[in-house]
Amino acid sequence: MGSIGGSVNQRLNRVEEQMTAICQQHYNDELTLLQTIPGIKQQSAMQIIAETGGDMNAFERAVRWSTGQDSDPATMKAQAK
Repeated sequence: MGSIGGSVNQRLNRVEEQMTAICQQHYNDELTLLQTIPGIKQQSAMQIIAETGGDMNAFERAVRWSTGQDSDPATMKAQAK
């Protein structure tokens, strides 16, 4: 059973190394910026990038909406498209 666990851990380590390399090569700015958010470390930042494809526009819209900077419903609807 120990060898199976070791094998899984080795695979996980390789996947994490590959994710790190890809994010640093293609999404380094996003990776760095996300880690400025309290509580977001490298692995969480990489997961957010994987989930969003690196498109941070959704975050910008969410910030504008939550701060009331974009409270016009017509504008919000147009941006959602």
